[in-house]
Amino acid sequence: RVRQQQASTLIAVFSSALGVASMVSVDIVNKSVLRYIEESINRVAGRAALQVTGADSGFPEEMVDRIQSVPGVELALPVIETNANFAEGTGRSFMILGVDSLQDHQMRSYKLTDESADIPDPLMFLAKSDSILLSKKMADREGISIDQPIRVQTVQGIKTFYVRGLLNPDGPAGASGGDIAVMDVYAVQKVFGKEGKTDRVDISFLPGMNLDIMKERIQAALPEGYYVDTPMGRTRQIENVTLRFRKSMALVSFMSLFLGMYLIYNT
Repeated sequence: RVRQQQASTLIAVFSSALGVASMVSVDIVNKSVLRYIEESINRVAGRAALQVTGADSGFPEEMVDRIQSVPGVELALPVIETNANFAEGTGRSFMILGVDSLQDHQMRSYKLTDESADIPDPLMFLAKSDSILLSKKMADREGISIDQPIRVQTVQGIKTFYVRGLLNPDGPAGASGGDIAVMDVYAVQKVFGKEGKTDRVDISFLPGMNLDIMKERIQAALPEGYYVDTPMGRTRQIENVTLRFRKSMALVSFMSLFLGMYLIYNT
């Protein structure tokens, strides 16, 4: 019978294999995306044990001082994450990480490439609003070198920045697949229309402090509408946000498998 209906048999086998492959591949993609997000968040978080977030549009930077005054807090540093595009070259988008250039080296590790080894402290060069650090991976792809001016599309139009150093893919520079730049947080506020606001506050503790106790203290010091969580907690939040998309992908793969079963039944 198989010889007599070779075409039908081949279609049935192919459809079944396609359905199973779709389900497996969708599951692998979902897990890979979540693992990628988790790795990026952990790289950017550095030593931060807790992170405070608020509205999507940001919240007043005065909250940084309020968090810093909580007993047991070692550092409370403002962070802004925003996306930008190269106005020239590939035109690809990348993430700009705005950090406190005076203190952030205590929270995150920034390692320079050999080309910029003569820079004593890369973050100190971010004090100027037109200074920027790029990951070496992105700089190589775009053909950018140290001290070169680059044109970036911002909410205030195209702005020119000067590359003050290149970062090895360690710590924050390895996040987002290497498509990342670092600027002073106050420069980012000015250029990207976020004056007086921050996206989140990264917090480290004094030695011996308990995570749950510190979380309760910080939450009690903040008004309603602010969330205190660990970097891993942010990963769970993103996982919940993408749940609908992952369910849709799973439904598509199930339909492929069902189609294969239907063809087998007809055969």
